[in-house]
Amino acid sequence: MIFKSKIKIHFNPMHGFSNTSLRLNFIYEEGEIQLESWHRINKLYPPSDTIEGYEHQVGWWILLLDEDEDVLYRQIINNPIRFDNEVFSYDGEVVISWKTTGKSSSMARFFVLIPDLPEAVYISVYGNLEDPDSVLESSKQVYTVELRSGDLEEDLGRISLPRDAGEGRVLGTIKVVDNGPDSERWNLVLLSEGYQETEIGLFHQHCDRFISRLSNFSSFGEVWNLINVHLINVSSIDSGIADPLNPNHNPRTFFDARFHNFSVIDRLIVANQGLARIVARQNVPEFDVLMMIVNTERYGGSGGSVSVFSANSLSAFIGIHEMGHTAFGLADEYEFSGSNGLMGNKYLGPPRSEPNLATSIDFAVQKWGNLIASVDEMPIFRNPDCNNFSPEPPLSLKGKVGAFEGTFHHHCGIFRPESNCIMRSLGHNSFCKVCSERIQKIILGGV
Repeated sequence: MIFKSKIKIHFNPMHGFSNTSLRLNFIYEEGEIQLESWHRINKLYPPSDTIEGYEHQVGWWILLLDEDEDVLYRQIINNPIRFDNEVFSYDGEVVISWKTTGKSSSMARFFVLIPDLPEAVYISVYGNLEDPDSVLESSKQVYTVELRSGDLEEDLGRISLPRDAGEGRVLGTIKVVDNGPDSERWNLVLLSEGYQETEIGLFHQHCDRFISRLSNFSSFGEVWNLINVHLINVSSIDSGIADPLNPNHNPRTFFDARFHNFSVIDRLIVANQGLARIVARQNVPEFDVLMMIVNTERYGGSGGSVSVFSANSLSAFIGIHEMGHTAFGLADEYEFSGSNGLMGNKYLGPPRSEPNLATSIDFAVQKWGNLIASVDEMPIFRNPDCNNFSPEPPLSLKGKVGAFEGTFHHHCGIFRPESNCIMRSLGHNSFCKVCSERIQKIILGGV
């Protein structure tokens, strides 16, 4: 049964061509999700995920339904509600750890690009508003909006910067990788933060290094001709970002980036992601993923609707890991020892929707069997002790797709596709084959 929202969208079926999409901007606040704004965009949308057999899974996804409530389109998305902050190791180390906040973020915003289908009548958001490591039930409908004329009008053309936005100014945009029209390509946008106008050349150097590193990932290199990269040059009044280790240095920057002031997560860099989305939409409306490079050599970063990472050469891997979440709906594959709900030991929840997780051997074969060399001889590696981290699989299994127990913050009861991946460890400078397939499916499907 669809529980219709009071908010309605004006839907014009004449716009329902295959190269027209709707960008939906959602807000999570006070325990509820609402559609905050939307606009049409001349751009191809990501391909649909499977529309069969997902009903008893847990995770987050968007559905488009017709008047009979039949599913027309489904898109798996990353959990937009933060119950945790990933903590990345200091320089020279690569282990990812995880710190629970104990409660959800009070407010979060996220955007989704979906097809503008003339036969679509409803948009539904499915997920769980509880801590994902404590969920024992499949996902449920948390928000639905009806696609017909109503109270919420298209906001295209009305977007503007707040009057008090930014300690600095937007200088302009440069398209540094140009493989075709933005409406027909997958568009990566890099924004500068904490760079004075005289330092924009340094920002370009940092971008060049990141782009070179990203293109060397086979997941992206094999489809690089379908990717455009844009730099949005944003100057700040002062250089650098605020750092609790240096309390006398409090620079005025455009996106107000700063290291978190809690010592347990002092590598976490926070910034005004809402302002970043506005700047991106004004300058590159066809963007697919947003990343912000922060002008500090201190190691750190964070995720969300905008991936944020410092200019430290190792921090680029933080950005790439977070891109896996935001742009492609990939789950964390690392384990964590803790005491929050089920986290840290055996996973007891429903099957998960994320493409790189399986809760059984059979589900692994169902999800990524096309990448297993031989189902009869597929590698299966179990964790013999659910109270401890899964041991390192033998080198003979490296690079082979199978079922490896220990992932998604748990030691047992849930499997990853390969022994290692950048979604498990930042020291593994590549995505596994399953994650790579997901990345290329999104990029190819949107092009």
